[in-house]
Amino acid sequence: MRSSFLMILFLWIGPILHAQSEGGIEQYHYFGGNGANSIVPVIHLQSKRGWYGEARYNYDEINTFSLLGGKTFSGYNKLNWSITPLLGISFGEMNGYITGVNFSIEKNKYFFNTQSQYTIAATSNYTNYFFTWSEWGYQPLKWLYGGFTIQYTQVVNEAALVEPGLLLGITIHKLTFPMYIFNTLSNNRFLVLGVNWEWTR
Repeated sequence: MRSSFLMILFLWIGPILHAQSEGGIEQYHYFGGNGANSIVPVIHLQSKRGWYGEARYNYDEINTFSLLGGKTFSGYNKLNWSITPLLGISFGEMNGYITGVNFSIEKNKYFFNTQSQYTIAATSNYTNYFFTWSEWGYQPLKWLYGGFTIQYTQVVNEAALVEPGLLLGITIHKLTFPMYIFNTLSNNRFLVLGVNWEWTR
């Protein structure tokens, strides 16, 4: 399974990597909650012309790989913004089709970004769902930022799950160490720790 995934990953992001202008590797570790002690790695690449590719594991479901691609549109004036429509697939524990969008906006030391997707399950043992992860923050120092975050999950024919949280991050050179605490005042609170490496070519 893993060798097949690596082959598909190479075919998926090979053309993007060839003309790459920026990218990153993200690693998140969940402590507590329903995803107790799960690890979520994410790789993303973007070419000079804005073509975008992303590969991730355990993000959409445990033991599930996901591949997504799209194109980024951005602008830089009084506001720095970007929007990336996405299409993708997931396979493994859950098989499905993904349509989504990433959006970010920055002004001075304030920022907002969100990742939203709708997943169509390809098998009857899973149900279609909508998911979004959003962050609002302020960066008072070059190496420090903080703010609020929220996860929203809406499974078809089920009640929506809303999980608010707090965000704190430290940046050292090209490494960023984000920390999230979701459901802070609830007994169902859980922690997410990350290590992210970004580069530009």
